[in-house]
Amino acid sequence: MAFRLSKTRTFTATVHVGEESFVATFRALPDAQLSEFDAPGAETQKSFLRRVIAGLDGLLDDQDLPLGFSRELLEDLLDYSDLRVAMLGAYHTGFYRAKAGN
Repeated sequence: MAFRLSKTRTFTATVHVGEESFVATFRALPDAQLSEFDAPGAETQKSFLRRVIAGLDGLLDDQDLPLGFSRELLEDLLDYSDLRVAMLGAYHTGFYRAKAGN
């Protein structure tokens, strides 16, 4: 089977937050772009997640209605450190699993 190298590589990963979870679609960044995010801190985390998150599924509002992906929703999630850490963890785990599978 041939490998198709796409300019826009994406993968999905489950984001676990306590007992609950949702699914994120991430853009896989090349090493040169990843190095832009080496500095520690909340703003670097937010910038990184803004760049790599392409979609979110499985999120519900207070009335258990599905929330569609939007930049506003992403910004709401980025304001919580526990959610940022969970999304960062899902990116790294999913990225290395996707890389190993290629």
